Parts: sequence; structure tokens; C-alpha cells
Amino acid sequence: MLTLRIDLSDAGCRPATSAAAVGFGDSYVEPFATNQLETSVRESADGAEIWIGEGPDPFPAAGAAPSRPDDYRGHAVHEGVKLFVSGSDAPPAVSIARTGTGGTPLYITSHGRILYASWRFEHAAQNTPRKRPNKEACRLYLAHGDGQVREQVIEGMFMLWPGERLVFDDSGLSFEQAARPDIVLPNTLTESARVTEEFLYLVAEAMRPNLARSNQPIVELSGGYDSSCVAIAARSATDRLNSYGLVHQGAMGIQQRKRRRELVDLLGVNDFEFPSWEHTPLASLEVPECSLTLVDDNHRLPCAYAVDAHPAKGLDLILTGVGGDELTMENTFQRREWEVAGNVCTSALVTAAARADMFMRRGIWPKNPLAAQAVVDFCRALPAKLRSGRLLNILTLARSGLSDGFLFPRYLEHYGAGMQHEAALYDFDAQLTESIVADYGITDLTGLLRRAREAGHGGFSYKLIFELFTLLKLEKVLRRYCS
Repeated sequence: MLTLRIDLSDAGCRPATSAAAVGFGDSYVEPFATNQLETSVRESADGAEIWIGEGPDPFPAAGAAPSRPDDYRGHAVHEGVKLFVSGSDAPPAVSIARTGTGGTPLYITSHGRILYASWRFEHAAQNTPRKRPNKEACRLYLAHGDGQVREQVIEGMFMLWPGERLVFDDSGLSFEQAARPDIVLPNTLTESARVTEEFLYLVAEAMRPNLARSNQPIVELSGGYDSSCVAIAARSATDRLNSYGLVHQGAMGIQQRKRRRELVDLLGVNDFEFPSWEHTPLASLEVPECSLTLVDDNHRLPCAYAVDAHPAKGLDLILTGVGGDELTMENTFQRREWEVAGNVCTSALVTAAARADMFMRRGIWPKNPLAAQAVVDFCRALPAKLRSGRLLNILTLARSGLSDGFLFPRYLEHYGAGMQHEAALYDFDAQLTESIVADYGITDLTGLLRRAREAGHGGFSYKLIFELFTLLKLEKVLRRYCS
């Protein structure tokens, strides 16, 4: 949600605020340009405090006393960042505390006495001291895909996740992981409980302030359980709502169009359909936009181009169903050994960060209400049988007036068939005649390429497609930034 360059030599300078940035000396802090964020600056006894977030500073300090970073790290209502720049009467230092909720990425790097941070991957990548692959981070990515990890695939580049804090001073960078809060556990329902009503209410409350600020909100509307629940909740909070959906080919697409039409008619939204197959994942890697960042969506171009082509212009807020799958899972607070700590499920946070980039580059603020802490905790408290088989979603949609045919479609609507078709026609050997991944000894391509050739006869498994796509994505990104 911001881009900054702070030189410790400027830490004692008085801040000057303009419409686009906060500056002091040659340093600057530039908030993402959106009507969804508020910026405030406060001078304190030993420096300055800068707040950028969805709403006013939740902990405005009184008098000369500074705010406390840990207060912000535990705040789970608004996405935001609090910066503390000290240097007037103390050794120069910069501290950044992220609130405990949010979905936008924040990449970090430093060079000498200068700190760089940005939601733009390339801003951090271009300012790393040595533009070389981080081999271990690359290997983790190839083995597991995106994860909630600190070190990124370029040496000296890091991620600051929600609920975390970094400190930068003359000794370098240090990070504090999110504290582990108390975890809500499943319980029983009281008599006459109306879980579905409370679920929609909490989802609506998670995005109500964003909708109030938005001039042209849009909701992703695939026809799936998660996006449909978000759309119904959003419609209860605003009478101005646009939508779009990527529609598949064949019998699956015919079914999807009918189901989406039922939902669009129920909600009365301004809808737009876009073909899911026109910009396929592997072919899209040749488009420069798809090598900007590794933390990305494999169907980036159809989503981005659908938003670009929507007849409603000036879109400024997008509502997604990210995090919906995770609401039905158990123990979603757990992390793998190489991941940093957190409370919301790691796949929800990573997916939110991955999808934020394509919308923010179009001036659109992303909101993921199903990943809001209040919604996550509410669903964790539900009995397991109410979450099993997506029963919560099914009951919510049924009580909202959708048909049984909508709830139980004949075909599973997914992207897999299209990806298998593209992989069968793709020349992986030609794309990897030269390979930066192989040159740096990150992995041996021989076995993977042999399996790809063999799959051209027997068919591509989803696992093999994942391996091949992540390899090509890593190749494209490393070629862009590393020598």
C-alpha cells in the first residue's frame, strides 16, 4: 500500500506532506493512490510517525508520547502500516509495523543506509545490492509454489507480512514475526441460531467502510460458492455494484452462464463476462506484465483484461472471494517449518498478495472480506459439520433465494481442462533452451523436460502442470531482474 525510500541521514528532517507523498530531506513515503486509504503525519519528540491505512490512525498518540508498534500489529480491523522515523534525539532508525489484517504485498530491501519498501516487486528488486537469485528461496518456490516466506527469490529481498514489524538502523534490517494470538476453537450452536445471517452480516461489515468510500466497486463473480456469498453480502451494503466473471468453454461454460445469470438477476448488478481461455497461462508468460512479480496469479491476464474491458469506467475497489476455501478447513493457523507465523491461513494471505498486484496497477484497491479476522474467527467457532462439504455456503446461498440447480451443478467449473489442453500443445524444450535457473544450479531441468515430453502422449497431470508453470514463471522473473 506504499512505496518508500528512506535514507537514515534524513531521519532528523521535518516531514513535509503533499497530496502524493510525505517527504523529508531526499527521502519520501508515497501511499498507493486510492480513495480507500488515509494518511496522517505526526511529529514527535525524536522524529515523526506516519500512518497509511483503511481509515484514520486507530491509535493516535496524545502529547509528546509516541505510539506503540505492538498496538498496530495486533489491530485486526483495518489494513494499515505505521512508520516510526527517529533521529532527532536518538540514533537514526526506521520502524514499520503492519496491522494484523490485510492482503497487499510489501517487499523490503536495503542498500547501505537506505531502506526501500514497496507493493511493487520491481521497486525492491531493482534496488537490491546484488541482483542474483536466492537459490534456496527459488528451490522452495519450485517445490511448493508461493508461501508465506520472508526471503524472496532475489538475494537481499524480503516480504513484510500482516502483523509483523521491521526495524532498520545502522546495524541493518531486523524482522519480528506476528505474535500468535489465542485461536478460536469449534463450539456448539444455541437453539434457534441463525448462522447464515450472521455470516453474511460479518462479511458485509468487513467491506462496508470500503464500499462507502468507493465510487465504482466491482465484485468477482465466477458463480462459485465463495464469490457468490461475497456478492450477496456486498449487495446488502450498497445499491451500486458491478461484477465480472471469467466464463469457460463447452458444456461447463454453458452451465456457468446460466448459473451466473440467475445470480446476476437476483442481485441486480451491472455484470460483464469475459472468456477464460483467450489468454492462457503459459502463453501469457510472454506478456511483460506477467513477469513483473513472482507472487502472481496464473490467470492474471483474463482477470486484468476483463476489468479493463468492463463497461463501467473508473473502477476503484474490487471485492474477491479469496480465503473462502480456507473457512471450511481445520487448523488453518498452522504453518510449515519454512514459513513465518500468522493467524489467517497462509494460503489465503499468499493468494491475496498474489492477486493484489494486477488490480493495484490499474488503480483498484483489492478487498478480501472472507480473509477478515472477524470472519475467520466466526467460522472457526462453528461446529465442524457445518463447515464440512461447504454446508455453510450452501445454506447461505439457499436462504438467499438461489435454486437447487445453482447449488448442485452437474459440472465442476474449473480451469484445469484448459490448462491441460494448453500444456499438451506447448513446446517446453524451446522455452528452456537457455535457462537462468539451470545456469545458477537451482535445479536440473533434464528429468522435468523428459516428463513433459512423455506427457504429450499420456496426458498432463495437474501436478506436472504446476511444476512446469512454476519453473517457467521463475525463469521469466529472474531473467527480468537478474544478470
